[in-house]
Amino acid sequence: MLKPKGLNPVKSVLTEINEAHYFTDCTAFFGAKMYDTHTMEDTVDRLKLTNKLVVTGPLKWLWIKLVAQNVADTVPEETRTLVKLARGINV
Repeated sequence: MLKPKGLNPVKSVLTEINEAHYFTDCTAFFGAKMYDTHTMEDTVDRLKLTNKLVVTGPLKWLWIKLVAQNVADTVPEETRTLVKLARGINV
């Protein structure tokens, strides 16, 4: 469930899963869809986490302004929280 500020909650559905590598969820809005891909990549000395947000559809400009920009802006903090959880640190 995604709860945009000032809007009703909307359901996100997992559309693609490659276990231990990446997953994509999709949130449908009136006139647009937002895809959020979370990737986990092993490097020599760490795990690299990346996030790609794509909005499609004729009203994408509206949903970028209302929702997607805020989602993108919160990715760094959410990623830091995820890392702390993975390390067993209380958040």
